[in-house]
Amino acid sequence: MHGAVEITGATYDSMPYVLPLNPAGPQQTMVRWVDGWGVSPQNAKEGTVYILGHAWGQAPLVFNPFSEKATYDIDFNKPAEKVPAYGGGTVARYSTPILNGSSIIMKDAEGHSREWVVDKTWLVNKTEAINDVELNDEADRGRIILIACAVRDNRDLEYNVIVSGRLKP
Repeated sequence: MHGAVEITGATYDSMPYVLPLNPAGPQQTMVRWVDGWGVSPQNAKEGTVYILGHAWGQAPLVFNPFSEKATYDIDFNKPAEKVPAYGGGTVARYSTPILNGSSIIMKDAEGHSREWVVDKTWLVNKTEAINDVELNDEADRGRIILIACAVRDNRDLEYNVIVSGRLKP
């Protein structure tokens, strides 16, 4: 990721869609695209690519930079937005434009690269994320979603940070 924050040296591989989603591997560098949820990075034009990585309050892990940047920009004293939930009702979330315009670039084993531009960032409670209709729209073509735990002041929060981007033509 380049722009408001830098994430360098990240390596990626696939992981199966098994709940709870917990990417394995060296947490300082490994990010995982979720096989069975959305599409693979090679098929990015066809739907949403879901990428998971770790952020932790006790040590700097691969996704700490964007997690901390987004979380520090949120004012939890303001009311949360209400967005549609599966089965009716709403999910509460907090949005920030702090990462908008940043680039997410991924290269595959053959050296082919894809670039997305960040257009949204939000925090959603970990227990409500599965009901967030927008987050879980696998058919949203050309979209990438990065997911990490929310970290603020060296503490882990009960939220996930969601970063959404659009594939550059």
